[in-house]
Amino acid sequence: MLNSTSSNAATIRSQLAGLSCFRCKKKYDADTHARICECSGPLLADYRDEVPSPSGAGVWAWAPLLPVRNRDFRVTLGEGGTPLLDCPRLAGALGIRRLLLKHEGWQPTGTFKARGAAVSIGRALELGQSDIALATAGNSGLAWSAYAARAGMRAHVFVPTWTSRDTVEACRAWGADVRLVPGPVAVAAAECSRAVAEHGWWSVGAWAEPYRVEGDKTLGLELLADPRAREADAVLWPCASGIGLVGTWKAARDLRALGRDVTLPPLVGVQAATCAPLLEAFEAGATDCLAGRGWTDTASLARGLLAVRPTAADLVLHAVRDTGGWLCSVDDAAIVRAAALTTRLEGLVLAPESAAAIAAVAQLRSVARLKADAAAVVVATGAGRQTDYFGWSFAEAVERAG
Repeated sequence: MLNSTSSNAATIRSQLAGLSCFRCKKKYDADTHARICECSGPLLADYRDEVPSPSGAGVWAWAPLLPVRNRDFRVTLGEGGTPLLDCPRLAGALGIRRLLLKHEGWQPTGTFKARGAAVSIGRALELGQSDIALATAGNSGLAWSAYAARAGMRAHVFVPTWTSRDTVEACRAWGADVRLVPGPVAVAAAECSRAVAEHGWWSVGAWAEPYRVEGDKTLGLELLADPRAREADAVLWPCASGIGLVGTWKAARDLRALGRDVTLPPLVGVQAATCAPLLEAFEAGATDCLAGRGWTDTASLARGLLAVRPTAADLVLHAVRDTGGWLCSVDDAAIVRAAALTTRLEGLVLAPESAAAIAAVAQLRSVARLKADAAAVVVATGAGRQTDYFGWSFAEAVERAG
């Protein structure tokens, strides 16, 4: 069992042992500059030796289980250690015994992406990189721009032209080179890939390197350190690439590899109804996304949930099945109702992606997948703004939900 009694965890060096490919199991030296396996599979960091539990809070309290070896490269803006809020009125309205909300909206850049950015940027810096690049619909651009600025690096951010002006201006304020690309995120990703190949920048997109998921893993470590979360009946994760969900799974995987006796509750991935390739594959019993379905990465309020073909879908599906979990999807109307209900009953304003997980609790309760005596953890991946619900009367939805 994890605890928080040790006083020296944050001063111990990383116990990084190397990297291994999830697909072909090939091993890589810890100091390699490889970002993905030769077989195109995602690389995962492995660790050695027993490590103490952390004292205090924050991502770098878990430094022995993170890949940055030199503490001088531990980039931070104060991320991690977010609260696990008990939401009794919301639980009652949804028909379950207990609802715990992991509030990632309180991260430095407003979403859980701050965790991945801190470790990803720190490791890139340690490996001698000066420029990072990614394609995004918004929140990842904010996180990597901020942490690149903190580290003295340059971020190159490729975003669709429909990305909010506030997001673009914030990235530029942090010194990022923002490239506006017509079309969906997939087109921006293609432009980013071409630029990375031309300029030799370090790509930090989801599954483009092994270190982003290590930062995301710290959320799972925090959940496993809290008996309320360990004893829950499900942990609901909003999913596009699924890297956050995999990070939670990897937290338990890494601790078990070091001899810890830990068990995760079932992990539940939540997708948008207009873009649910992981759900489609899960229901078909497939190990990867299916071909032929015309999913779109533009038609939803929850734009952060839209990934037409997640790069490491096989790893996401494995993580869900390994914990006895499942996937589901919700539509925009359900997202707005859930957001309104959460605001009215608990005083929390959630981004559409976070509200999708609340909507999923209601859906799963309605089909008895969650029982009346169930306890659920919802990962609220980010805080909301009024503009997130443009096109919907949010105030009216709150009134109806009341």
